[in-house]
This record gives sequence, structure tokens and C-alpha cells, in this order.
Amino acid sequence: TCPAFLCHFDEVRPDTAGIQILARTPVSPVGALRVLGRRAFGVQFHPEMTVADARAAAASVELESGAQATGAGGPNGGDAGGREVGRVIFDNFVSLALTGE
Repeated sequence: TCPAFLCHFDEVRPDTAGIQILARTPVSPVGALRVLGRRAFGVQFHPEMTVADARAAAASVELESGAQATGAGGPNGGDAGGREVGRVIFDNFVSLALTGE
């Protein structure tokens, strides 16, 4: 079991040819996958977000919508924000790979 934040409307379907399902969730039948015959893997959850991040994002949806409408950008906007998101994704992936947590 790996707690993860999952919130989107697009998803890989379980009957997609050429994939192996590695994990499922109560919300999505394909939580993680491997592309058969290739060194390619994917997840449908958000490894860059903790539960606390998801709660904060949900609490600020109204503020975020207003900021985007005025062109102010979001919390991950700009190069520094993108690098931080990448760092969090990498750290979460390594932690999961090494410890299973």
C-alpha cells in the first residue's frame, strides 16, 4: 500500500494493449503501469504531492483560479517552481523505490 494523491479525469484504461498493470486504486483501475517490451513505466497518481499538499491545493482552488484568471500564475509556475516539483517527484520516487514507503 502506498498512499498517493489521485485527482484527474484522464486515465489509461485497463484494456489498453501493450501494458502491464502494476498497481490499482479504488478510484482508477490502472494506478501504475509498465509498457511491455520497453523500459517505460507510468503512474496515474501525483508523486509530487503529499496528502498535506493535496489538502492545501483543495483549500486554495478558489484563490488559484483567480490568480490564473489574472495571469499571476500558480504555485508551481516559473522555472524555480518547476525545479522544485521535479525534486519532490524524484525524492518521492527514490524513497518509494528504496523503502517501499
